[in-house]
Amino acid sequence: MSSVKCPQCNLTNWATAINCKRCGYFFQSVDGVMPEAQEAQTSFGQEQNFQPPFGNQEKYQSPGYQPNYQQNWSQPNYQNHQQPYYQQPQVKSGMAIASMVLGIIGCFLTSPIGLILGIVSLKRANKRPLEYGGKGFAIAGIVLNVIGVLIIPIIAAIAIPNLMAARRSANEASAISTIRTLSSAEETYRATAGSGRCGDLKALQASSLIDLVMASGQKSGYRFMVVNLPTLNGDCAIKATPMSKSMGTRSFYFSTEDGVIRAAAKNGLFADDNDLPLDSQNSVPTYQYPKTADRSTSPYTR
Repeated sequence: MSSVKCPQCNLTNWATAINCKRCGYFFQSVDGVMPEAQEAQTSFGQEQNFQPPFGNQEKYQSPGYQPNYQQNWSQPNYQNHQQPYYQQPQVKSGMAIASMVLGIIGCFLTSPIGLILGIVSLKRANKRPLEYGGKGFAIAGIVLNVIGVLIIPIIAAIAIPNLMAARRSANEASAISTIRTLSSAEETYRATAGSGRCGDLKALQASSLIDLVMASGQKSGYRFMVVNLPTLNGDCAIKATPMSKSMGTRSFYFSTEDGVIRAAAKNGLFADDNDLPLDSQNSVPTYQYPKTADRSTSPYTR
């Protein structure tokens, strides 16, 4: 017979088993343990009191006891344990930031450069995100530089002509003021050093009637000239012509004989006494070159 059934819990055990694996019932005496101890056995893990054969009254603990010993090792302390730190790779975003900065500046010259930088940095960030970053900066730079490329030329096309027109108006106003200053200087010169006749610009400056800038014959985009007229009273004419089309539109003529400033759009040619007075509403006609006119005398062709 190779097995034996426990009479207490009916568990089938090996025939060589000393006690039941479930309840601890002793099948046979072991090392001097008397059969009385087997009968007193109730369950595995409970403490039983019996008289060992050696006569010592001791408290016997069943084989299910837990050993009383101290571990010679300590449990690891996970309270202060830190997870290993993995440093994130640094991504490159300098080009994207530069694109956004150029877009913020909004210069017509820098916007195309910023737009190219933004597109290149955006492509790099999409293809190699672990190496290149700044995708948001790149998108912002592209938007700002597109605005700069498209909007700034429109604004410039509107503003530049207005600025040029304002500049021409300012130069013409300065030329009119200079003619009046020269006319006053000529009257003083005729009454003093000129002995009834007008003097040229150098003579007026020598008499301390005008400054060096006015004596040079160029001021605020206009050229000035004093011409003596063939009259008995020693009259003279003061002529002012723009140095270029961007400097002024009208040419001016003043004669000490009648004291009237005349103006006309002559495309850089000199005005004369046949032109309309400055205060006239028709003093700015569209000038047409006569068929016999010598255009080589125009300051624009010099």
